[in-house]
Amino acid sequence: MPASSIELFEKVIEFLKLGKPIALCTIVDKIGSGPRGVGSKIVVTSDGEVIGSIGGGGFERILIDKAIESIREGKCRLITFSLGSGRGVETGLICGGSLTVFIDVIKPKPRLIIFGSGSIAKPLAEIAHRVGFEILIADDHEDTATRERFPMASEIIIEKPLSKVLGKLEIEASDFIAIVHGEVESEFLILKEVLKKRPRYVGLLGSK
Repeated sequence: MPASSIELFEKVIEFLKLGKPIALCTIVDKIGSGPRGVGSKIVVTSDGEVIGSIGGGGFERILIDKAIESIREGKCRLITFSLGSGRGVETGLICGGSLTVFIDVIKPKPRLIIFGSGSIAKPLAEIAHRVGFEILIADDHEDTATRERFPMASEIIIEKPLSKVLGKLEIEASDFIAIVHGEVESEFLILKEVLKKRPRYVGLLGSK
């Protein structure tokens, strides 16, 4: 069923915070008869979750496929759909008109999860923040994993032992991971579990 604009944008924020790219699909032009009017919107995620309705039936199914394709390509699109008018992508509907939809692809900030809060973690976090990363710090040292040292961090998680952090942290496929803790045993345990999550990037600092 149709969702209010507030509900839609609340979900957009929720998905982006989870690291999920989305497509915001908006009807920008309508000619003749159609199920919904200009300004109607739905949100589509990369895995096909849909918030709201923009008309249902064949039109909506085709639009969802186009939205997922746009997310994968990372490109916005303007597509006209035929509702029996012969103008645009055929949908199988016979309303007699056509709808033009703008598919706006919105990507979250890439997230860098740093395991450690010492002399390497601090400049790494500062540089990554400057180039557009969301920063999350995870460590077992309360004296260095502080808001004063990492004011740019969206979250700081402190757990002893460090491996317990993974019980509180949902690692997404889009995440970047840097393991710069400094204690080999802790780093090894974190590395083994992180690799199971198959994040986008894993960096490990350590000796031979």
